[in-house]
Amino acid sequence: MYIVDVGIEDQNVNGKIESGEMITLTVRIGNKGKGTAKSAYAKFYSGDNVFITETHPKTVKMGELAFNGSLDIPLEFFVNDKTYDEIPLYVDMTEETSLANVSKLRVPIKKSERARQIGRTVVTGIEQEYGALTLGADLSIDIEQDIPELGRVNEDAVAIIIGNKNYTNPDVPEVTFAHRDAAVMEQYLTKMFGYKDVIVETDATQGKFFALFGTEKKPGKLQDYVKKGESDVFIYYSGHGAPDPESNDGYFVPVDCDPAMVDVNGYSLDLFYNKINNLGAKSVTVVIDACFSGSSDQGMLLKNISPVFIAVDETGRLADEVTVFTSASGEQVSSWYPEKKHSLYTYYFLKGLKGAADQDGNQAITAEEIQSYVLDEVSYMARKLNSREQTPVFQSIAKTNVLVQY
Repeated sequence: MYIVDVGIEDQNVNGKIESGEMITLTVRIGNKGKGTAKSAYAKFYSGDNVFITETHPKTVKMGELAFNGSLDIPLEFFVNDKTYDEIPLYVDMTEETSLANVSKLRVPIKKSERARQIGRTVVTGIEQEYGALTLGADLSIDIEQDIPELGRVNEDAVAIIIGNKNYTNPDVPEVTFAHRDAAVMEQYLTKMFGYKDVIVETDATQGKFFALFGTEKKPGKLQDYVKKGESDVFIYYSGHGAPDPESNDGYFVPVDCDPAMVDVNGYSLDLFYNKINNLGAKSVTVVIDACFSGSSDQGMLLKNISPVFIAVDETGRLADEVTVFTSASGEQVSSWYPEKKHSLYTYYFLKGLKGAADQDGNQAITAEEIQSYVLDEVSYMARKLNSREQTPVFQSIAKTNVLVQY
């Protein structure tokens, strides 16, 4: 018997175990031993500052676990501020022969890791391997595991990551995976790209947009970080976008925005592009995981108007050093990927960065390779999952620029 994999469902959906947050853990136990494990039991218990609730049994009768079989066991718990990073949560596993009994096997989860590396931990007593386990979909999320740490430092680089999930207007649906998208994007920028200055904002208001990017009259905080001609800039946004129905201009939707008055309390795409075009940076890469059609995966943002999607030109003229990736085009809707607990576009963008987009196998991923990869994968999965079109957009004159080198 093995702990094959683990996965968590956390309350704020950022994929991280935080103090006071109720966590639903799923532990997948598989049998790769010599024959069927009979009368098998799993007993869960914890060390200091970890509290298992009564929602699910702590002792689970697994019965007969056939060779190559598996069983998913749920457990609910929470931790406080005093618990160790390596969370002291344990399981004992027994079966009738006692050959494979084990005591105090720690469930491999940490407070500090969103991307938990899950080992296949063998239970004492069965040392010989008898073939590969044939299991279903992973409980953990592949793009969150084993993010390459390339050991580089980009001293002058700066990134801004915004994940807008919770909107104050009750008519605006939440963007369920925005916080998780933002959290994992930060990991990629620090581990793979070597960014030291990464500004992460969750649930950014209009005032925060102005402070970061600037107003019509004044530059924002981003400008202060940029060294002219030396800084690489990366900007990521996951959240709602919306059009002004009268002008068809596109806007980011801050969490305190009323989409019906987005021209007043949103943040204009035209202003945004004007600001990044004039940063004077060495390079600027923008990834926008939002649609600007007035709709979302949970319905219309704009109330009391005809439910016809509004086509918005969400790119505009760009400086030579600016590259923009957007998750959908025109009047389309950006989809979620519930199985992977991320937006559909961000999931494949990060999977591409991790190596899947390296079409020629030269260990260098260009902007053009990323676009080709997400265009194929996102377009296909949007049709498969939702029976609708989603066509990612790419705008740059520097299509062969290398985004990441392994």
